[in-house]
Amino acid sequence: MSEYRQPKGYEMAAGLLADLHELAIEHGEQAAFEERLDRKVAKHWRKERFLEQLQHFGLLQ
Repeated sequence: MSEYRQPKGYEMAAGLLADLHELAIEHGEQAAFEERLDRKVAKHWRKERFLEQLQHFGLLQ
């Protein structure tokens, strides 16, 4: 998802991750989701726009 390199792509990817986060909460899988999200953030830590979008959607503090 985060291979999108344009701001709209990052917004789309973060929005999809936010949707997946909600589903994970509903199914009792929040810890597993957060673990996978942490790995994705670690992999893409240089992509400031992507991280900003994750913050915007409430996925990062």
